[in-house]
Amino acid sequence: AQRLAQVAETRGEAEKAQAAEAFDPLDAAEPEVAAPAAPVDRGVAARVELALRDDRVDFFLQPVVSLPNRRVTHYEGLSRLREPDGIALPEEFLEVAAAEGHLPEIDRRAVMRGLKVAERLQASGRNIGLFINVSPQTLGDDRALSDFVERIDANPDLARAVTLELAQEAFDGLALAEREARKALTERGVRFSIDHVTDLRLDPRDLERRGVRFVKISAATLLAPDAARGLSIHPSDLANLLARHGVDLIVTHVEDERIVPELLDHDVKAASGHLFGVPRPVRDDAGDGARSDETPRRFAPRPLVVRG
Repeated sequence: AQRLAQVAETRGEAEKAQAAEAFDPLDAAEPEVAAPAAPVDRGVAARVELALRDDRVDFFLQPVVSLPNRRVTHYEGLSRLREPDGIALPEEFLEVAAAEGHLPEIDRRAVMRGLKVAERLQASGRNIGLFINVSPQTLGDDRALSDFVERIDANPDLARAVTLELAQEAFDGLALAEREARKALTERGVRFSIDHVTDLRLDPRDLERRGVRFVKISAATLLAPDAARGLSIHPSDLANLLARHGVDLIVTHVEDERIVPELLDHDVKAASGHLFGVPRPVRDDAGDGARSDETPRRFAPRPLVVRG
């Protein structure tokens, strides 16, 4: 609680410092003019608001498997909007949701549902973790942060069962208050993952210091012919380098059986992608609060039931 109070105080100080900055009229440089923001698609914005109001933000799980035996070790938690004509994927609504300030609430619901799934997995004796993607705004949101901390304080084992995930660019660009929130969560045992990694110049010591325990790189990026350009080591050595500092490499978007031998040659120990399983909705009886219905979907994976 004291740490969270410090986070709130730091956030307030950062905001005050930013507000206190004044334009120097003697500065010879022209002030930068921010590019006008793209207009928000009001139709998408309305769809997001209605989905939140009607509790139609559903929770999907996609398996992450170990290699070479392909045993499920984690699930990737994914948010989807359930609509009358199917399921809206993140690329269809996340940008608008961010512009409208809805990402913290979408993420908060995903995290709460993920925690319930994790509790069911724990109760059944299954040692399977969950990745849940969150935005920087969520780390800066008092309600989302407080709800998460309250749950893991009540059940400390959940801190290692649920890993919070941010895109590489977002993680590297966290503001001061968001970095303080990350530190507070790390002190409680919460682990972090970075995904959408495009810059392979990774410092494993720095990642370990910042609480990162997983790094996700797409198969196309890791196996690209020019992947070694600008690196001090070959990409085939990256998994072992990270592992020596307690960071696991997971290769994503594996769609073709033919590349699995290449991943094994790179000492990759974990992977995800449609080759190993598509995202599937979690049903009511899995205990995560998501609804089960007969709504038509753009794809129709069978519901995943996490049994106790």
